[in-house]
Amino acid sequence: MNLHQKARSVIYAIDNHPATGSPMKEFLGSVVIDIMDLCKRGHVRPTDGKIELRYTPENYVRYSKEFEKEFKEYSEKELKIYKKFTTIWIPYKKIYGELWKLDHVEYWGELNFTLFRGKDPKKWMKPTDWETYEGVYASGRTFEEMVVALGKKYFRTFGNFSDKDFLTEREKKNHATTKAFLPSPHSRPGIYVTVRNPKYIEVSPADINLRWATWFVNTPYGKKKWPELLSNKKW
Repeated sequence: MNLHQKARSVIYAIDNHPATGSPMKEFLGSVVIDIMDLCKRGHVRPTDGKIELRYTPENYVRYSKEFEKEFKEYSEKELKIYKKFTTIWIPYKKIYGELWKLDHVEYWGELNFTLFRGKDPKKWMKPTDWETYEGVYASGRTFEEMVVALGKKYFRTFGNFSDKDFLTEREKKNHATTKAFLPSPHSRPGIYVTVRNPKYIEVSPADINLRWATWFVNTPYGKKKWPELLSNKKW
């Protein structure tokens, strides 16, 4: 399987993943993509010729004056908390002795997950009944590389599942032996009309999403990253 085929396979799998259960149930409805210009050192195109540096002991030794200017904005208590998150803007040329130069382009992607927050899972088509949460990040020099990298992280974090994995045994048996739609008496030559089969067990994307959420919030990652979700009575 080549890279293009792998990317298509990942997109298809994510489209059918219970963590993407909203009315926008598709890869492109769940992913945020940026196309970034980078130099050979991996820095994005500078803003006004400057790049952002995060505080480290090594960076502080070299740019203590600039960091101290930022530290003055904090109280002593705040400095203990926020010091390691402090960033400064330094001219690229001052750091590397040359101007920033384009080396390559990268695709940066964020793939989120959704949870149903409505009252009735059967009425799942209302977009405002779904909430989106921070997912995983990945990058690649091509769109396909980014998609494959996102897929690996997504399935490792949110489970290598499809919607069918969260059907009950009764539902699986029903779906395997019962048609969802039947011919309507109103059908006539050239016009085929169908009606829902009352014997077919309907399972909405919201039902599947909530069942998956029950699994997810009890994983080590779910407990650590999203402890507030455990308090939801649905799970």
